[in-house]
Amino acid sequence: MHRMRLWLSVESWAIMLICIADLLTTLVFLKHGMAEEGNPVMKFYLDQGVWAFIAAKALLVLGPLTVIEWARRRRPITVRWLARGAVAGYVGIYASLFLHVNVPRIMASDSNSTAEIVVLNEESVDDMLHRAPSHRD
Repeated sequence: MHRMRLWLSVESWAIMLICIADLLTTLVFLKHGMAEEGNPVMKFYLDQGVWAFIAAKALLVLGPLTVIEWARRRRPITVRWLARGAVAGYVGIYASLFLHVNVPRIMASDSNSTAEIVVLNEESVDDMLHRAPSHRD
């Protein structure tokens, strides 16, 4: 049975879908004031306007996808593994920036007051435990 050749590899589709999800979630969170763009390059384009941001996102993804698809026809196994690494890297960078930049902002916006987000480390926990009043009688 003849296998139909995909126009785009599964990895290219994954990169494209992650990019679209990134774009849409960024725009929704920005609209509601719950996020900011964590990527300094994309922040530059966002400062130029939403359409510049969308165009930059599209071009900065379509360029690498074109290279992936061109190279896939010459070195399919190598490119498949490199593209899978790109998928993992994209997800990792997106998650890292989202957690570092946007989660604290979302948590702060959910609060009814202007409470600060406190980062606890071992020393601050120990200080809190030693200062806490004892309820042992």
